[in-house]
Amino acid sequence: PLWEARIEVGNCLNVLDIFLGTPTQLESILEVEKASPLASGSARFFPRGVALIISPANEPAFTPHSQMVPALLNGNSVILKTSRQAPLVGQLIAEFFNESGIPPGVFNTVHGDAELARRLSIHSAIDLIFFTGAPETGQKILKQVVTNHSKTVILESGGINPVVIWEDSNYAQALHETLFAAYSSSGQRCTSTRRILIHERIMDRFLKDFHGLAKKCRVGYGLADGGDAPFMGPL
Repeated sequence: PLWEARIEVGNCLNVLDIFLGTPTQLESILEVEKASPLASGSARFFPRGVALIISPANEPAFTPHSQMVPALLNGNSVILKTSRQAPLVGQLIAEFFNESGIPPGVFNTVHGDAELARRLSIHSAIDLIFFTGAPETGQKILKQVVTNHSKTVILESGGINPVVIWEDSNYAQALHETLFAAYSSSGQRCTSTRRILIHERIMDRFLKDFHGLAKKCRVGYGLADGGDAPFMGPL
């Protein structure tokens, strides 16, 4: 829905503020006291090379921003492989980069399916892989590159996220936050609530109220705005 898309754009701007407001790792030296019994040491950082970002559909703008911005600022080039369910967002990001005057080849966008992601992952020119998505797919990527020790793989996968609601909790807030966490983005975020663990003394009351609120969630056309805006778009 548009209201969630606007929040995501704001999160992208926050990412830019954070990384542009702090020194890059290339500018910093990590001092290591007592690196050995007789001496201190230091560590300097260098670019890894070509970073492949395999992006999910549920946050197709924010997730790439949180990875490509620090990668670019630290001297790497980027290939963004968009989700086949949300290619237009990645295409717009590429067009914005092109309009900014960034040198050709520094930022690149490709569209395709899982087979394209696999072929890119094992390509000898790829030095760094960011993957956000299902654990099973992340494990496949690890197995594909396990014999290539020059590649760095960073995986971000969701879990079976629980919410614990105790008897002395702020009941109204617990109800609201749990519903929002379970059903925003149609429940497709890696951070979405999957289980609700409720104290037995408030169990029946909470289930009844949660079920009643859930039935009131408006599901509809994601681009509808104003009074017609849905809480949840089509799955």
